[in-house]
This record gives sequence, structure tokens and C-alpha cells, in this order.
Amino acid sequence: MLLILLWACHAEQKQARADIEEQEALLASAKGGGPALDALSQHYQAYAAAYPEDEAHAPAYLYRAAGLMFRQEAYSECLAPLRQLLQRYPGSSAAPKALEMAASVYAVELRDSATAVFLQACGQKVYGLEAPMAESPEEQLLELKGKVFDDSLMQVDFRLADRYIRQAGWYTAICKDEDDGPGILFSAAEIARSVRAYEKAAALLQDYAALYPEGPAAAQALFLQAFTLGNDLNRKDTAHALYQAFLKRYPGHELAASAAVLLEERER
Repeated sequence: MLLILLWACHAEQKQARADIEEQEALLASAKGGGPALDALSQHYQAYAAAYPEDEAHAPAYLYRAAGLMFRQEAYSECLAPLRQLLQRYPGSSAAPKALEMAASVYAVELRDSATAVFLQACGQKVYGLEAPMAESPEEQLLELKGKVFDDSLMQVDFRLADRYIRQAGWYTAICKDEDDGPGILFSAAEIARSVRAYEKAAALLQDYAALYPEGPAAAQALFLQAFTLGNDLNRKDTAHALYQAFLKRYPGHELAASAAVLLEERER
């Protein structure tokens, strides 16, 4: 029975690649326009989602998906598969190209030279790519973080806060195994909350749980994720489940009493 299931899965995977090759041939023959580009891009991303263990094809498909989006001038959208590629397949041959493409998109199309330079520094650190600045990505993030809050004016620079959040997300996708990763990601989540970017904060805190389940701020990140979802985004059911998970995993933590109170309020 197991062999039959494995054979069926392999057959489906092989058929998925055949469908992609058919779509590619259609485009190569100049018979496919915008809809064909969309369809092929979706095929590429669907394959990578369904067969993430296929390191021979999934990274290349994500890179090609980004390239098709770029051709349609969907510049912001093409960054998602590139980041996914870098996070999941850092050792693939497509990873350095994905990083160079992301840096180029920021520099030329999105007019964000600071993030382009930051990505080039990440590329130099991880892949030995050329970079115009000597500052490391960690140094750039530290300097940027220091400018987010203007103590003299007692206010937050929302533009710089957004840039820090963006660059921290890229850093933990590209350099997630670095010692600075957990602290940078948690700081980004705190900054996102401070500027009321609650969706971004919740996503960053979820990334923390996925990337650093034993990180130094794992307990705080889980609690803050529950609080953000429950109090700021009104997703009570999801927050309820996270508070339960927090109390189960960290019963003796200093935030356990607060989690219990918030959980009790939800159950009334």
C-alpha cells in the first residue's frame, strides 16, 4: 500500500513538471501573453509549495516565477518568491541570483537604494558577492534602528521604521543562522507594533516562532503574537489558542499570569 502511495505521489509530481514544461513551450513559441505568464507563474509557485523537498526544481521554479512577475512589471510582488527561495534553499545555485535580482528591483524599480545596498551587503556576507559598502548588514541595521526613534522630538520616523522592518525581514531570510538574527527579528516586531503596523508585527512574531523556537525571546514573542492578534487585530480565536500554547510551554514564565488573565477574559 505504501509503495502504491509513493508511486502515485511521484506520478503526480512528474505530471506537474510536465504541465510546467508544456506552459513553458507555449510561451517560447510566442503563443502566450499576459494570462499565460500568470498561469505559468502560478504553476511554478504551486509546485514549490506542493513539493518543497524537490531541491532540484523548486528553487529554479521560484526564481522563474519572480522573473515572470518582473516581466509584467509586478515588481513588489516578485520579491515574495525571491525571499522564499533564499529562506528555503540558501545553498541552491539560484540563491545568489535571487539576491542579486531582489537588490536590482529595489535599486532600479522601487527606488529604494538603501535596501538595495543592504541586500548587496547580505550577498557579500553569505555568498561573497560584490558590495559597494564596507558596512556589514548588522552594522547597517544597528545604525538604522538608532534613527527610528528621534529622542529630541520624542517621535518615531515612520519611513525609517518601515525600512527597518523590511530590511530585518530580509536579513532573517538570508542570514537566519547568524547570532544576531533573533534579536533583529524581535526588534522589528516591536517597532512594527510601535507604529501600529499590527499585521506586519504578527507576521514577524510568527516568523520568530518558526525560525527561532528556542530563541532568547521565544516566550515573549509567543505572548506578544497572541496579544497582537487578540487585542489589536481582533482575532480572538487564534489568540486564544496561542495563549493556551504559551501557558502549556511556559507555565513558570513571568508573563504566564497575564496570559492566564487574558485567556480567562476570552472564556467568559
